[in-house]
Amino acid sequence: MADPVISAVLPIAGKLASAFIEAGKPATIKIAEKLLVKFGVGLSTLLREQAERHRYVKTIISGSTPIELTDLYVNLSLKRDKKIIRDDDLFKLLDTERAILVHAAAGSGKSMLLRYLLLTANQHLEQRFPILIELRDLNSHPGKSFLEIIQECIAEYIDGFSRNQTDFALKSGRLLLILDGFDEIDYDRRREREREVNRLVERYPNLQVIVSSRPDEGNSKWQSFFAYEVQHLSKGQVRLLIDKVPYDEAPKKLFRSKLDTDLFETHGEFLRNPLLTIMMLVMLETFADVPAKIHLFYEYAFEALFQRHDVSKGGGFQRKRRVELALDDYKRLFAYFCATTYMRKLFRFSEGVALECLDQSLKSAQIKADKSGMMRDLVECTCMLVPDGLEFEFSHRSFQEYFFAYFIARIRPNEIPRVMPLLSERSSSDGIVPMVAEMNAEKFEEDWALPQLDLLCKRVVGIDSLLEPLTFINAMFGKNGMHILAMPNVSFECGTGEVFELDHVRVMLYHIYGIFNRIHARLPDESEMDAKVREKILDGRIGRDDPRFEPVRKAVVKSKAQILIKLGPSDNDWVRETQWGRFVAEEAKELVAARDMIRERVRQRQTGLAAILNLSE
Repeated sequence: MADPVISAVLPIAGKLASAFIEAGKPATIKIAEKLLVKFGVGLSTLLREQAERHRYVKTIISGSTPIELTDLYVNLSLKRDKKIIRDDDLFKLLDTERAILVHAAAGSGKSMLLRYLLLTANQHLEQRFPILIELRDLNSHPGKSFLEIIQECIAEYIDGFSRNQTDFALKSGRLLLILDGFDEIDYDRRREREREVNRLVERYPNLQVIVSSRPDEGNSKWQSFFAYEVQHLSKGQVRLLIDKVPYDEAPKKLFRSKLDTDLFETHGEFLRNPLLTIMMLVMLETFADVPAKIHLFYEYAFEALFQRHDVSKGGGFQRKRRVELALDDYKRLFAYFCATTYMRKLFRFSEGVALECLDQSLKSAQIKADKSGMMRDLVECTCMLVPDGLEFEFSHRSFQEYFFAYFIARIRPNEIPRVMPLLSERSSSDGIVPMVAEMNAEKFEEDWALPQLDLLCKRVVGIDSLLEPLTFINAMFGKNGMHILAMPNVSFECGTGEVFELDHVRVMLYHIYGIFNRIHARLPDESEMDAKVREKILDGRIGRDDPRFEPVRKAVVKSKAQILIKLGPSDNDWVRETQWGRFVAEEAKELVAARDMIRERVRQRQTGLAAILNLSE
């Protein structure tokens, strides 16, 4: 029996095949007919295999048992500015907002959302063929462009599919590119890949693209994209997810009972996304309670998985582990494994590579155990790893991040000063550094946070941020500059040309200590502020005689080209009126206040420790 998901999209494959043949102008009708069959069969096979690969998922509760995605999926809400939409509405928006960035924190269901869009495309697309590319795969092909990746993806099913045919597919608007996991691209290649995707969108005005990523407070410039943020689950969505999860009814009943009382009010932060909600279900089965801190949440969740009974065989059956280690040794060994794989940028790996990493971890942790048995336990008992074809991956990246944080904060805390710069640079959206800060606040603040805040303060010492916002931005960001004002097809930037190494550190520390939240809470609405400045530029009240602004007033609406205007000291007067002008004025105060607060905490700890141990200060 034909699969309705695939059958409904097969006409799109036929239309796309016809378009390719027409573009190629074959010599005879007979050749055209043969090519039509070849292209039609190839595209249909691509669609079928793509759908089959992504229609099933494996979770921390299902282990190696696949679950049909549509049986588990709960529709999500997304927000841009003040507009909130349902995930299905993304298809409608593509006609006007043809390049969409979907961003959310770990565990929010971004990959599930993009797979859901692929599987339901048949209900919304008539002339476009969806292709989903998992961006982490690009790490294995650093020298290949996106055009080459797309071409090879299709050429795998249509022998001889050419660069010209790929170019036509992109120009004609026949493809919908679904790009999953931008944050999984190697950190040192992300900006290059980001520029490449933006150039694709600019070069092919009929191309539609959806990209998913974790949020980035750094200098990301997705100027061609409309950014939508996945919203936290509502109480109703949490209940629906629990109803759908294939799990024993007893813990699900306890979960619903707590949800009906005060669980959503007391632990709403942990119920914000599907992953944490499912983890809480497993946790309640074992502990009947939920901790208040995120790192303890992961710790409890792992311990619940470690001790979990196999609900598919009745509540009394506990699967025997091949490696009989005490819980603390098991956690320590897995922490070494997670540190090894994270530092090697391994999120997906063959069994051979996994065993190699386990062997190294066993030697480093000085634990005696069978690596093959440990590998099987990680898949079958604790569900930390899940098989995907001939490879394995973490059931969720956040577990790898938690155990690497555990490794740094509890096993190797003296490494904090050395490893933190690398971690903050690799990804400001990873959860590792904030969890290290929670797990070992003393070492984190004394050995790293306070010295870094001191360095940030030294960058901007003596600068009046209220009067000279651009001078402050230059001192804080160096050559990366900052996007000052949002205008169609226009970027206002400033930069000194000097490279600073503290950009990612700044973002990380501001998140951990709530600086971004406090600043934004005191600022007026960004769109209203910048709209007034925009009007002044367009009517000549700002930069009337400045030739830099002439292209803006002439072409800001008509031109598709991106206009870049470099700002200098003379622009301080009007930049003060923008959102960024107000932001840096607030940032200067918050930065000093955070530094002084941490300094006092460190002083009090040192004094208290000296008194406890009867040491002289």
